[in-house]
Amino acid sequence: MASSPAMASDLEARIWSIWSEAGDADIDKVYQIGTQALALGDLTTELKIFDAIVAKAPKFAEGWNKRATIYFMLDRYEDSLADIDRTLELEPHHFGALAGLGLVNIKLDRDEAALDAFERVLRVSPQSDSAKANVEFVKQRIKDKSI
Repeated sequence: MASSPAMASDLEARIWSIWSEAGDADIDKVYQIGTQALALGDLTTELKIFDAIVAKAPKFAEGWNKRATIYFMLDRYEDSLADIDRTLELEPHHFGALAGLGLVNIKLDRDEAALDAFERVLRVSPQSDSAKANVEFVKQRIKDKSI
């Protein structure tokens, strides 16, 4: 476990770097093109690219995670959940997918499931400020709804 926020951030960046490599040079190139398309906001192209990636490399967890993100951005929450589930089957400690699971569940008004997901992020990445903030946000939503 990282002993400081800076060390945690560095470790997280290294993990993302590892997750971003499929182990196949061709898939890695297509993945880079796909992430560039996402940065440009071209979700249609991005979705086509990641459809191809998950078809060609079904054991590449980050391919599924990226497509889950695209589905989320397209408000296709059930599709996003399916890809998050696949990501977590392949990489159970994928803190990005767990955070995405929490965000999708917020959108679907499933506060208990969202809270569980963000707490799972904290078990994997205890220094995650965004997960801590999301835990507090969801707890407040639950409290507000109970009034």
